[in-house]
Amino acid sequence: MIGKVARLISIFVLVASSAPSVLAQGGSNFSAIGIGDIRRTTGALYEAVGGTSVAMPMDHGINVVNPAMLGLQPSTRLQVGYRFNQHMITDGNGNSIAQNNGEFDGVLANFVVDTAYGFAVAFGLVPYTSVNYQVTNDLYAQVDGVGASGQSIRMGDGGMSSLYLAVCGKVIPDLHVGIAMLPMFGNIILTDEVILYGSGNYSTKSQSTFNLRGVQFRGGLYWTVTPHFNLGATIAGGANGSLLVNDHVAASRGVIVSYDSTVITNSATPLPLSVALGASLSLGRSIVGIDVEMCDYTQVQIRGESTTYGRSYRASVGITRPGDRIPLVPFIERMGFHAGLCYQNLYYTYQGNPVREFMGSVGVDLPVGGNSIVDFAISGGLRGTGVSSHLQELFLRGVFSMSIGEQWFKPFARE
Repeated sequence: MIGKVARLISIFVLVASSAPSVLAQGGSNFSAIGIGDIRRTTGALYEAVGGTSVAMPMDHGINVVNPAMLGLQPSTRLQVGYRFNQHMITDGNGNSIAQNNGEFDGVLANFVVDTAYGFAVAFGLVPYTSVNYQVTNDLYAQVDGVGASGQSIRMGDGGMSSLYLAVCGKVIPDLHVGIAMLPMFGNIILTDEVILYGSGNYSTKSQSTFNLRGVQFRGGLYWTVTPHFNLGATIAGGANGSLLVNDHVAASRGVIVSYDSTVITNSATPLPLSVALGASLSLGRSIVGIDVEMCDYTQVQIRGESTTYGRSYRASVGITRPGDRIPLVPFIERMGFHAGLCYQNLYYTYQGNPVREFMGSVGVDLPVGGNSIVDFAISGGLRGTGVSSHLQELFLRGVFSMSIGEQWFKPFARE
């Protein structure tokens, strides 16, 4: 009898590991891979222009991608935000399910000390990666003429956050330089559970907790080539991060535990290296920007030697029409309007196939009194392998952020 039960559970584990993720609630199923979904920008303003950030000047959004641009704002600014994610998952068998989640979108402060020299200091707490999914599959197995039903539950939660500490200034009149330090920390918890219904309710449960810590550095340049044309560049990387992995596996029949084991390992992993270029052009009151970025994950080792990652490529274009900040003009003239498009080839594969993402976004900012501004952005698109038999995700994101501007520093007297 024990041998049959063991065989049934082993079959269920095999089926659960290969079954399509068709019944789910949470976030993106693709966040189960690697270190999760990468959060590149913070705030609704840059989300609204498709994440275009490397050379895209804004009068109130805090730019965490290119630290050289922090000194372009006219005043000190405080920013906080929230993000809501909606996903529709489909597989090659025509099954689909909706899932959603909400998450913190960072809190930042940018102190513009001297506008003439572009000198600013910024700090805050921002999300770096996000893992959020829950998948449930109904299972059936038969061994030696004995059938049994069951269920597999696969869950993931957590992610990584980072402190953001940056400083920037002008080295020559038209060239801004900035550097940021991002100490990263966080837990990713992945759980797989298989339950065999019937006499005794046999179950197996495995849980892996990944604790990753490290420090990434990001440098940036922003060059005003002409009054209407700008160029930008960033590079980011760091030394090896520290990875602590806690693997816990247990099996039980009812309340009787038949197997329980915990293994803790400590290792190091290189952090990803990224390089990005950008440009922006003023067309009257509007600004058009473009970004291209490459991020190398080939040396990252998170899930063991059997999991490998590659290089991600990203391109985006955005357009913004800033609002007129003069209080006496009509309200609609004080509103800002934004839109963007983005394409990504993500850093991992799914069942051997590359995963690509296409996204479009729109947004608006509203003045709410004084120098305070509320930003709203909606972005949506498709993520998947491009193969009909594999997973595809339609996603919709709503981002809200509010920033408050204050004149904390008076311009220095100069001859």
